[in-house]
Amino acid sequence: MKSRILTLLVGILASATCFAQQGFYREGQYPSLRNLNGLPGQAFGINRQGHPDFRGAFSFSTPTAYALSDWHWVLSGTFVSNDLSLGFAESAFGATTSANGTGVLQIGTRLKGIGNFSYGFTLLSSELDNIGSAHFTPEQSGPVTFGIGIMDVSGSGGTSGFGNPGDNRSSRSPYVVGTYEYQPGTFITLGYGNTRFRGVFGSASTLITPRLRALLEYDTFHWNQMLAYDIGRVGPAHITATLGTHAGRYGTWALSFSF
Repeated sequence: MKSRILTLLVGILASATCFAQQGFYREGQYPSLRNLNGLPGQAFGINRQGHPDFRGAFSFSTPTAYALSDWHWVLSGTFVSNDLSLGFAESAFGATTSANGTGVLQIGTRLKGIGNFSYGFTLLSSELDNIGSAHFTPEQSGPVTFGIGIMDVSGSGGTSGFGNPGDNRSSRSPYVVGTYEYQPGTFITLGYGNTRFRGVFGSASTLITPRLRALLEYDTFHWNQMLAYDIGRVGPAHITATLGTHAGRYGTWALSFSF
């Protein structure tokens, strides 16, 4: 039965690829919101209790259903480029379409008797453009956990890339999402959102070894493929490194520090 469910969910994700393979820097492509954007599980593992955990659910540019809790916080950074180089989409040296980076700070708390709430602050450029994203996971039981949230609460992240036509339109993106633990270390997530999400998104991740995780994600524009490695604890921080491809053709790497 579980294998049939997994096959069905992967099939749903695969059917969405007809929208893929468009350039980032076009109207309505949301280039600044297509990597880490302040939502739980992005480039770090998170368990159902809302604690950072490499064995937990994992994603890259889409959310999982689990909100951070108990004042856990995560500091992350990522860069997406043609050659794995560092760079923001816009900097003091001028705009570029060959690289894009974000920096994220997330923190979560437990609302007793209600659920978990987390908030992520995302730096989009060296010009200090930024957004805030919120996620709530109600208290619940059952094999699937559901959450709701808003990516870019203020709607100021942009839709087309810095300086491009239409970039001043609102990018506020509400969504609903569910995460299912298929077996220990293997998670399947499906969600639906509008604006930047523009429909169904999803991801599946699994442990290959206790310290290596594979991720396949559909962000409603493209497929993303990642490998994450559990570097381990350094002082109070637990470090996760991620390397992969974004949209099948852009090199991607990320580093997350969980506390």
